[in-house]
Formats: sequence, C-alpha cells, structure tokens
Amino acid sequence: MTSLCAALTEGPSPLAAMLINLAPPGSAAEQHVTPEGVSLGYVHTPGGRNSGLFTDAASGWTWVGNARLDYREELLLALHLPASLSDSALAFQALLRYESNCLPRLHGDWQFAAWNSRTRRLLVARDPFGSAGLYFHHSPGRFACSGHIDAVLACPGVPCKVNWDHLGLALCTLAHQTTDTGYQNIHRLAAGHALEVTSHSCHVFRYWNVQEPVSARRGSPEDLQLQFETTFRSAVESRVKTALKPASTLSGGLDSGAVTAVAARALATTGHRLGAFTAVPAFPPTGRLDPSRILDEGPAAAAVAQLHPNIDHHLIHAAGRCPIAALQRFVSLTASPIANANAVWLLALMEEAQAYGHHTLFNGQGGNATLSWQGPPSLRFRIKSSLLHFTRQSFRFRGAWRRFSLLRPAIVETYQLAPLLFDAENTYRTRGDLRQFSLQAMSNASGFTWTSLAAAYDLSPLDPTLDPRFIRLCLSLPPRFFKDRQPARRATEALLPDVVRLSRRRGLQSADFRQRLAASLPAAHAVLDRFSQQPEIAGALDLPRLRELLERHASPSSPARHGTASSQICCALAAGFFLERVAAAPSHLASRSSA
Repeated sequence: MTSLCAALTEGPSPLAAMLINLAPPGSAAEQHVTPEGVSLGYVHTPGGRNSGLFTDAASGWTWVGNARLDYREELLLALHLPASLSDSALAFQALLRYESNCLPRLHGDWQFAAWNSRTRRLLVARDPFGSAGLYFHHSPGRFACSGHIDAVLACPGVPCKVNWDHLGLALCTLAHQTTDTGYQNIHRLAAGHALEVTSHSCHVFRYWNVQEPVSARRGSPEDLQLQFETTFRSAVESRVKTALKPASTLSGGLDSGAVTAVAARALATTGHRLGAFTAVPAFPPTGRLDPSRILDEGPAAAAVAQLHPNIDHHLIHAAGRCPIAALQRFVSLTASPIANANAVWLLALMEEAQAYGHHTLFNGQGGNATLSWQGPPSLRFRIKSSLLHFTRQSFRFRGAWRRFSLLRPAIVETYQLAPLLFDAENTYRTRGDLRQFSLQAMSNASGFTWTSLAAAYDLSPLDPTLDPRFIRLCLSLPPRFFKDRQPARRATEALLPDVVRLSRRRGLQSADFRQRLAASLPAAHAVLDRFSQQPEIAGALDLPRLRELLERHASPSSPARHGTASSQICCALAAGFFLERVAAAPSHLASRSSA
C-alpha cells in the first residue's frame, strides 16, 4: 500500500523491516535516516497517492509523505507556485510556508511525517476527513507510525499483544467509539489530528474538528439549494480530476447513485468512462426480512447506469465464494477484529475492479450524515432516548451486550470489561445528535478499513460525501432543510431515475448471507474445530453457543433476526481470526522482513 513510515528510536533504524511489511520487495520506495536517528521512508504502489521525500536545509525540515490534494489551485495561488508541482511537493511547500498552520489548508487525502533538525521535533499529520489513516505507537524512547499496523509491529520493541478492551467493544459492534486498535499501545490517528513527537514526549492535537459549531446559513430555499448542489458537485469533480481509471460502488440508493452520476457527468466532458460495480445476491433471500428493504439493488443500479452512456456497469454476485474465507481475509488485510457480512461481496467487488484495471474507487459511505441526511429525529424519538438515558443511569441496567456478545464471562471478569461495555452501549443508545455522533465515529475510523482493503487490490477509495467543505456546509444549513432528504432528491432530478431518486426504501446488503452461510457450513465447522484447539480462543469465545447459532441461522426456518444473528456470527468469527493473527504475528512479520 502507498504509505509512509516514520520512527524515532534508539539504536539501528527499523525502517527496512517496516517498509517490507507495507509492500513486496521491488515496490517504489525511498528512505532517509537523519543524523539524529530519525527514520523516514515511504512505499508507493500503482494508483496510490503521489509520494515524495524532500529536505530544506534553510528551515531544517525533512518531509516524507503522500498526497492527493483537492482544490489545489487555491493553494498554488496562495503560495505563488507553478501548476506543474506535484501534490506531495505542494504539501511540503505549504509546510515550509505555514508550518503546522498548513494542516487545515490541505484538502484531500494525505499523510506526512516531517522532522525539524532545529527544533528537534517530529510533526506527523493526516487529512481532515480522508483515506490516509495512520497507526502509531509511543513508549519511552520509541515512536513508530505507518499506514498499516504490520509496519508498526515490525519496529523492534513494539509489543504484539491483544487489546482486550477493543476486542470486547468489537464483539458488541461498539469499537467505532474509540481510536484504539486490537493491539495494545497501538492507536489510530483520527481524521483531523496530528502528532508532535520529541525524544521524550508524544502530543496528539486536533487541527480540524467535525463537531466544532458552525454559523447558520441564511437565505432563500433556492439559494441554499444552489449552495448545496454546487459544493457537492465541486467535491466530486475535484476528486475526478486526480482519479486514475476511476470506478464507483453503485447501490440502489441516493448516496452512491449521486456520487456515480456526478462523476460520470464530469468524466463525460473529457471523453472518459466510469466503471460501476453493484453487489447483488447469489441466492434468493429467505427468512424474516424487512419488507421496506430492497433485497436486490441490481435493477435500480442498472437504471442509474442507463442514464449515463459512459458508465460500464458490472454486477457482482460473488457466487461460490465462502463467507468464512472472506471474513478471514478481511481480518488479515485490516489487522482488525472488526468485520461484517459484507466482506464476501466487498472483496469480490474490489477484485473485479482491479481486474478491469481501475485504481480509484468512489463511494458514498458518509452520505447518510451529509448528502442524504433526513433531518433531526422526531420529538417522540428524543423523549424515548431521554427516558432510556435516565433509566440506565438510575438503575445501571446492563443487558444488550450480554445477550449479543459471544465473549465468555470469565474474560469479561478477568479484564474488567463490564463497565467499559456498559458505558459504550449507554453512549450509543442515548446519543443525542445522531448526525454528529455518526460523523465523530466516521472520523475515528476514516482511512483505515476501506483503505487497507482497497490497497490489497491497488485501489484508492474516495468519498466526496465526506469532503470537509461539504460537511461544513451541511452542518450550517437549517435542519428543516433536510426533511425527507429533499436537498439530495432535488439535486439529482436530472441525474437519477425516479425509481432511485424518490424511493423511500433502503437497500439490504448481503441479504443472502444466510444462504451463503448454509452453503459454507462445513468450512465454518472446520474453523470452529480449529478454534477449539487454541486455548486463548476457546477461553475467550463461547464456541458451543457460536456453533449452535451458526446451525440455527443457516436454517431457512430460523426465527432469528437477519441482521442481529449475522452480526453476532461475523463478530465472533472475526475475533477468532484476529486472535489467530496475533498469535502468528511474530513469525509472520519476521518472515516478511527477511524476504
């Protein structure tokens, strides 16, 4: 994957071992070790962000990183620089001019580490809301960071131990509330944050806050609608300019449909085409399913593609793929205990996109909080949430996570997880502003899961619905403006067919997970047999209950709710695969480092 590596350690440089855990030997790479012992380097893979390593003797800065910048014309004008400058060189020049004040001026997807030999400090930063996530470790006398956990783990002295707090939250689908990872003392650098590192300290600071209050915009409904459409279109078109052989994930919903349609229109002006990939069921869904959900989004997505002649539409059935194997690969690529039923089609989609030669993958993951937000919750919902919050605080009710999680009680007691799980559940159940809560959760996770998966297929994910300028605009508009998703429906009037634009139904991804699971039961039981032979996994997970749940959920007559049972199974299997990964990590990293 395209990523930087940076380390501040005593003794020999760990850079070679870190870089080999990002990409195979032969990948484009560059490294530099300063006289002070600071190691800086990068690996660049096809289709990745523009990378570079630059030094300025006058200021003392040495910069390593990568960047795909949006609205770069504004920065070029402010710095009086030629348009021929690469994105990484432009980001470096912004640092020389503004130092840490350059961070809010850099829009797009980027990450860098910069050492100043005069102040003897290391500045590590990432984008305000993009795909360039960073992991880091800090302990006395040691700092390491990279875009993938394996590179951080390859740094000598970084422990490879399970973070049981995070694993417990992951088993309850609550891990998005934190920037911790499944490994002890390895953290995610959240979007809009940076690090200032010296030989004896590591300070995390925020330079862009998604929750910062914004001034309310005033104007006629027509003026506000025009601002909404113009800002969204700019967010898409700015990314299209830098996209290499672009494709998109296209469902039957408003968000991905709008992103795909606007991108296709922009590409049509230059005679280029857009690949669009839609996941569809391989089996007819059965069981107790919500009639308000769309089980097969293929026809609606095809209707979108038919409106735009330069869209090449592909249906992804992922037929014959084992969901158990997909979950294991998902965990392996992300180095995280978090996975869900979408793994099987998401990996198949990315593999297909790579086969067609695409290097950029547009999506609309953040649209529910911006583009297609449907306004604040009703008064009834707010009253219900307030009463629930009062009840939980008064009686310390602990229930849902116990019923949902497949963690053994002994593990909960040993690592004292009960208070943590209760507080996380309480925070989720009684959250106030749903949009702000969702944006904060996405800020914690932005640039990690999708980026790690896409990197394995030489893809770069881009989400215009989480463009910082578009987020700010949406937060500044009156809540009533978004009633029934009217801004998005009006904005796409000439771009999407009415069957998509006016639909009140939502798509149900992995609607055939039950059938896929039934076809893969032998593989699932083989995995559970393997888990039972490993004391740490057998001691952590209730494997008999998981086996029973698998059998029951795979049966067509199962009364279990589709979403709940699927989540329980996927969370437990992902936790088991992650524990296996941790146990095998030392030899795995050593073998890669010696390759």
